[in-house]
Order: sequence, then structure tokens, then C-alpha cells
Amino acid sequence: MARSSLGTSGPLTAEPPEAEPGQGKREGDEDPGLDPLQGPVAAAGLVGDYLADAPAANAGARIVGNAKQARIRVDHGVRRVMMNGFTENEIEYLRAQRLGRVATSGTGGAPHVAPVGFRVNADEGTVEIGGHGMSKSKKWRDLRANPKVAFVVDDLESVNPWTPRGIEIRGRAELHDQGGQERFGGGGWDSAWFAVLPDRIISWGIEAPAFSQGGRNARSVPAS
Repeated sequence: MARSSLGTSGPLTAEPPEAEPGQGKREGDEDPGLDPLQGPVAAAGLVGDYLADAPAANAGARIVGNAKQARIRVDHGVRRVMMNGFTENEIEYLRAQRLGRVATSGTGGAPHVAPVGFRVNADEGTVEIGGHGMSKSKKWRDLRANPKVAFVVDDLESVNPWTPRGIEIRGRAELHDQGGQERFGGGGWDSAWFAVLPDRIISWGIEAPAFSQGGRNARSVPAS
């Protein structure tokens, strides 16, 4: 659904929680690892990885987007419906937000971060970003020189108890000179826009409470 205005769920932000001791690590994040299951899934040797293409009925959950592209991932005993790298819950979370932050790096290597409006494309498994004056912005110049990009959306569901939620996406940008006004509803939006194609997704507090078992979900996205 196109977004024509920016907003925010509140002035507070939260850092992702630290991984629990003993969890697998990858440079820049903590991968939560996977717990073995009992029963036919474990017997088939399918635990802890992307399973073969499966219909929604096998997951016990509603598929978002193209069902043929859905996969099941088993983490900490929880089956998660995957859509081109995103889970169903991650897509629903992103669709409920209005503002994110995008990080780029220019030719000199200096980092740059900016708040942006966005929309999630569940069928393509991407986040689409547009804005006023996009084609004249520093982030656009940065991405033309270096397509590597990171994107973060987070909020606090509660401050008492402390309940952070969020998702970080690392990948590359695919730039488009036309189509921004149609995607984002006009109102002065630039024609230029770009899609963030994920290579790595880290989320917390979306599948389960952030500080609980299975509350952090980090994985690489298979190339399409």
C-alpha cells in the first residue's frame, strides 16, 4: 500500500538485545542458532534451515505474497513462514511502521544515515524507499557510487516492561529513475526511488519477546 506521509510511532528507539551466551556469532550480529526438534521434521533432516517449498497449510499460518515462493524455517521449535527472506510477522511489522533509517557510504567511505519513508514489497522480498528530492539527495549520490546499504526500523512496544522490536536489513540498492510518485502517492515525491535487496536480515522482538528464547532472528537470504 502506498504511503503518502511520514510518521513515527514515538520518540523512543531501542538497541537490539545482546545474544544469549553460547549462541552462534557472525561479524556484526549474533545469530541465535537453532534447536533440534522431535518428530518427522527432525527425522527428515530439515531442522535449522530453509525447508523445501511448502503450502500454507503445512505452516499453520497465512501466507503473504506468492505462496509458491514461501518456505518454512524452524527456529527454537517455531515454524516460521518465509517470504523471499522475510517472515510473515516481519512483513506485518514493517507494514505497520511509517518511518525507517537508511545508511549509505559515499566514495570517500564516510557513513551517512537519514530517516526515510518506505513501503515493503512482499512479493519481491524488498523494501522500497522514496522521498522528496530523492534524485538530488546525498543518499542517492552515495548509492550511485556504492550500492551497499543498510536499513533499520525499530520501536518500543512498551517501556515498562522494556519491550524493544525492530528489524535490520543489510544488502544492496537497486536504483530506479522513474515510478516513485506512483509508488508513494504523489504529493511532491520524487520520481526516483530505490529498492533494498536483502543479503542479511536481523530482527528482534517480532517473532517472540526480544529477550526470550527465539526472540532474535538472524539469517542470510539465499540469492534469488
